[in-house]
Amino acid sequence: MILPNIHLVANIHQAGEQPIWRERATEMSWCVPVDDEHIRGMSIVAWPKGPDGEPVADWLPGTWTKTPFRPGQRERPYEEAQRAPDDLEATESIGPIAIHARENLGQADMGVSMLRRTYRQVLRDMRNGKEPPNMWRDASQNQALETSCWNTVMTPEQYETRRAAGEVQ
Repeated sequence: MILPNIHLVANIHQAGEQPIWRERATEMSWCVPVDDEHIRGMSIVAWPKGPDGEPVADWLPGTWTKTPFRPGQRERPYEEAQRAPDDLEATESIGPIAIHARENLGQADMGVSMLRRTYRQVLRDMRNGKEPPNMWRDASQNQALETSCWNTVMTPEQYETRRAAGEVQ
């Protein structure tokens, strides 16, 4: 997550069968509020390459992955979806405006709470005259942001070598 409103998604097309080091994100999305109930979202998705190194001709975003990514997500029985909702069902069931009093956040939702605290702090800072994070009004001050959104697959030997070099924990 890059404040104020960008999130990166690591490569979901990677099966993890070959060693890779810090393969970059393959999707970047923006979500911008347009009113009190709606957002406008846009994503840029990197087109995957086939074994021949050429782009996969018939690929459709969100449909072709090497790993099963929530298979049958939309086909689950209603009762099962209610008893064990995944992220999509939980998000869609909140309604147009999240009423925090109706939420039942658990340990797995710690990121939601952290993000809300961060947003509140940014809003307080902006009210006090500070710039929001990652915003540059002077083009000469603009800089690339290093992110930690990548996939890494290592053999045990590669892991030990990189750990000894201090590149991984």
